[in-house]
Amino acid sequence: MRLFLAFAPSALEARGIYDCQQRLQAMEDLPLRWAPPENWHVTAHFLGEVPPQRLPGLASAVEKALNEARAHLPDAPPVIPAQAGIQSQTSGRDVMESVVALERSAAVMKNASAAESSPDVLTLSAAEWFPGPLKPRLLALCATAPPSLQTFRDALGRRLRQEGFRLESRPWRPHLSLARLKGPSKRFTPPALPPLRSVPLQLRELTLFESIRKDGSPSRYQPVERFAL
Repeated sequence: MRLFLAFAPSALEARGIYDCQQRLQAMEDLPLRWAPPENWHVTAHFLGEVPPQRLPGLASAVEKALNEARAHLPDAPPVIPAQAGIQSQTSGRDVMESVVALERSAAVMKNASAAESSPDVLTLSAAEWFPGPLKPRLLALCATAPPSLQTFRDALGRRLRQEGFRLESRPWRPHLSLARLKGPSKRFTPPALPPLRSVPLQLRELTLFESIRKDGSPSRYQPVERFAL
């Protein structure tokens, strides 16, 4: 199982992201494959390949890590693991139908105690060619992590490493991927991007996702388990 931990937008936040995506899609002749809303997320830690038999241990490690790391977030409620195996409801639909499906899913998955508080906010403030304009791979909405969130992520990572999980060591650049470049980046000269309205993400939960790809089709991201912050 190819796994990662990420922050996913709420249905309301997804509408703001959709508005940004629509404005960027209005730019002509961009060789991009646009991500569907059910794939929108901001990665916290990429875990890579994890054997299925380690999944229970991983969930336990994440709960322990969150119990330690959440001290770095203000006003956070206790950790509450959510149900596993949530199925995507929007595959194969157009973008607006996917956003509507996100709203329905949010109504089912909403945890009342987590929704009443706002542990921290990550603001998606600008569209950027990622990782940079010289060799872009993605078109993304980027953010600067507030100090408390950076400290939280670092503490989470330390605990997961202590539990034997391998994590990426490169600096964290929080971003939400809107589209992926179709061809080689060296043949593409990225145009300037328009200013966009900021989209604040209230970080109420952390989701463990599985990245699934079959027969050369684009990856889809399946929620495995959710953890309230």
